[in-house]
Amino acid sequence: MKLAYEPLVQTLTQCAKHCDLCASACLHEEYVGMMVECIRLNLACSSMCQALAKLLIFESPQINALAIACSQIGTACAQECAKHSQDHCQECARVCQEMAEQCGSFAASP
Repeated sequence: MKLAYEPLVQTLTQCAKHCDLCASACLHEEYVGMMVECIRLNLACSSMCQALAKLLIFESPQINALAIACSQIGTACAQECAKHSQDHCQECARVCQEMAEQCGSFAASP
């Protein structure tokens, strides 16, 4: 069975994975107190990506609204991660921005 939204589901799954890895790595940073907002946004973005991926699999009618929200949290996470020089944050910022753009395009399509 071919999933109608498979490319977006794969992007969301990768973003959730990167966010989880980034949050975990941030917890091991020397100055973890400076990483609190990054960790918070990583966890929120991961949760949103997982929720949207699941709704896409079931072709739920709520996918458009969640895609907009996912794009917004992805942008916020990307911006926060980009503030930090650690490789895991920079990679997470890149993946989150890509996901946010794809979700934004998906939500804007008819």
